Amino acid sequence: IEDNGLIVAIPRSIEDLVREGESQNNCVGYYYNESIAKGDSFIFFIRRKDCPCESFITCRYNVKLRQLMEAKTFNNEENYGDKESDFLDKITSILNKYLEED
Repeated sequence: IEDNGLIVAIPRSIEDLVREGESQNNCVGYYYNESIAKGDSFIFFIRRKDCPCESFITCRYNVKLRQLMEAKTFNNEENYGDKESDFLDKITSILNKYLEED
């Protein structure tokens, strides 16, 4: 998914989560592993299209509640603007639609 210079990156391994946590100085690499394994949480990353390997926003979506619980930048801040907020709303809508079909 791409929009307005932003893309979604999906972690494929624990190592991806650990790298994200280290890069963002947050707990995503360690704290949510059990929740992910149970299917309660879905973790994804927002990247700038021109820097896809660089951490930007780490997101946690609650599958049961069908809502975005966290979208954090470095040090668990929320340093992003309207463009990013709109993109996060779009991703949340897509996830909700997908879960309705399931």
